[in-house]
Amino acid sequence: MGGPAAPDSTWKGALNVSYNIGPGFVDNFSTRSVLTLTFRIDIVCLFADRYIILGGHRDSWVFGGIDPSTGAAVLQEVVRSFGTMKMEGWRPKRTIIFASWDAEEFGLLGSTEWAEENARVLQERAVAYINTDSSIEVWKIKSCPDEGYENKSLYDSWLEKDPAPENNITDKFTCSFFQKTDKFSNYPVYHTVYETFELVEKFYDPTFKKQLAVAKLRGKLVYELADSQVIPFDCRDYGEALKGYSDRIYKLAKKHEEQLKTYRVSFVSTPLLCAGLPTTRPGCPVF
Repeated sequence: MGGPAAPDSTWKGALNVSYNIGPGFVDNFSTRSVLTLTFRIDIVCLFADRYIILGGHRDSWVFGGIDPSTGAAVLQEVVRSFGTMKMEGWRPKRTIIFASWDAEEFGLLGSTEWAEENARVLQERAVAYINTDSSIEVWKIKSCPDEGYENKSLYDSWLEKDPAPENNITDKFTCSFFQKTDKFSNYPVYHTVYETFELVEKFYDPTFKKQLAVAKLRGKLVYELADSQVIPFDCRDYGEALKGYSDRIYKLAKKHEEQLKTYRVSFVSTPLLCAGLPTTRPGCPVF
């Protein structure tokens, strides 16, 4: 600094320089070269700060032969496969996180605590979460997991809703991929002492080919999300999903309008209220 020196010692530091108080700077200055060493590190992940998460819980009621063991087995098989690819030199473009949750049966405690602790990072960087819960869980619901396409194969329903022209599978797999049609298909032993490994081995999937197919499907999803140059994500589908959620909330608000007024509950976004912007469509309650 230029100008006069500091008035007393309490304004001065311990360095052997003049402690001036300005204004302006002195005209003379000196320079000193600093040698900086840098090391080149091979890039092993192109988008390392973007996360693809494959996870499922490992705790169970009683033996857990189906829930969660079938899902846990699929998760471990996917991990083993990706580990083999890594040993052969492959690296994904995005970071893959494999998660094994505890205390799911007690209220999703394991995954909830982890997500809450890392909420900000996940909101900014997470690309997708693929749940690898029980591989047989959907068998107990209905003969086809795709509503409105009960008489079509799963491949046909996917192709009709998302008709990608390339790489169409010629050997079509049907809903029996997820559903057995014999008397064991309704999964009546859920969370009971009878849900054992023997049940899966003898009745649900004796050859374990169906679970292997589930592992291949989930592994392929992880691979595509982690290794695609551009994330295979259609914003239009996302917009439609958000619109669907908005419509459901709107209908719920209209159905319970009096209760919402009584308890002073509103679905209106606070930033919209603060900005004085329109907050509802006609007839939507604002409190």
